[in-house]
Amino acid sequence: MSLFSTVGRAAAAIYISVGVLLALFHPQLDTTEALIATKKGKSCGVAHGLALTFLWPFLSQLLLWGWIRRLPAELVRFKSLGDRALIADGACCGRLRSRLKSCLSEKICKNCRQRLMATLRGIGVAKEEALAAPASAQGRIAADLTAVLVAVTGGDPRVLTIQNRSALPSGPFEVAHRSLQAGLRAWVEQQTRLPLGYVEQLYTFADRDRSSGGERVISISYLGLTREQPATGDEEASWRSWYDYFPWEDHRAGTPPVIGTALLPRLQAWTDAARNVGQRQSRAQRVAITFGGGGRAWDEELVLQRYELLYEAELVAEALRAPGGRPAAPLPGTGQPMILDHRRILATGIARLRAKIKYRPVVFELMPETFTLLQLQRCVEALAGRLLHKQNFRRLIEQQELVEETGETTPDTGGRPAKLFRFRREVLTQRAISGTKLPIARS
Repeated sequence: MSLFSTVGRAAAAIYISVGVLLALFHPQLDTTEALIATKKGKSCGVAHGLALTFLWPFLSQLLLWGWIRRLPAELVRFKSLGDRALIADGACCGRLRSRLKSCLSEKICKNCRQRLMATLRGIGVAKEEALAAPASAQGRIAADLTAVLVAVTGGDPRVLTIQNRSALPSGPFEVAHRSLQAGLRAWVEQQTRLPLGYVEQLYTFADRDRSSGGERVISISYLGLTREQPATGDEEASWRSWYDYFPWEDHRAGTPPVIGTALLPRLQAWTDAARNVGQRQSRAQRVAITFGGGGRAWDEELVLQRYELLYEAELVAEALRAPGGRPAAPLPGTGQPMILDHRRILATGIARLRAKIKYRPVVFELMPETFTLLQLQRCVEALAGRLLHKQNFRRLIEQQELVEETGETTPDTGGRPAKLFRFRREVLTQRAISGTKLPIARS
């Protein structure tokens, strides 16, 4: 046996061993296409990974020593598919695209394909030509389940996000899911390790341009209310203030400076650039209605209309989306961008909640079992982005008989001990038809 043959066989054995170890113990760092799709080695991912590991070394790389020298860097590079900055790095982009493209072949099972498509949409590379869906996917319709999970902590309205603040918890609706809500709960618990409490269907988004490739993707969104708990899971889950995404919506300390210094001047320029007088008048009217100009009062419920106006005027990063579906760099004063249309979904959830707290007692889903009236007021103010008149607010609460005293007090007020209250749950059945009025009284 020649020296060359011996070295070749030893090299192949080492290479295959490394691949097998990666397939078995490091599914997120795996060098095979199938395990990149599943990320957790579920379903047929391990079987595909092992099969492809034995074939891939002989088909894709002949220079073993060059690969071994790069192995530590490769492990770091692929340690998080959610890190879009690294994925966009030219040094690994071509290799990743080629591997993901091969994953879309008919040789992987339906489960792997669905998870891969969800991963592609999540990391914002599904629009790349190199990742185009196969012909068999043309004309298909898939459903995503998206959650807007809201909590109020320390007077700050918070939303649960994944992928380093850039996405809402979501995942594809699968055959194994008993219902839409069951599928949503499964994805949220897997991605964040948090159980869902109160949840209601929000809206269905099915615009043609919200997805790419041959597959038409609709998003069925849900609004959930909970109390903040530490989030973990597989997707870098974290709680963020929703005013990080919509800084112009918080009017508790007065009109946000960003409106006068950044948004209105750009909207005025957009209005002036209209093609004709009619369009100019229409744009000027929309700006006045949504941002409270021309003597009009600020309407806190027009969250979605304001975001869509800024999108149309190309003043938010999502409107300037880079190739591949990733948001461009955020423009000054326009908030943190999100992938796909997740910020639009979030705006819809905020608008729904701001309207609903005025006629249904859903705000108590965000409160602890016992609370002071000041804590309740601060929670409503955080959601509405407006200050309330203290006496009027308390009078309305008493008239509606929404709460009852517990007989206890708390010294944690910085002054005199405050009475503790609890929500009267029987209100939900007593007023199921007529509703419960909780108007936002202006200060």
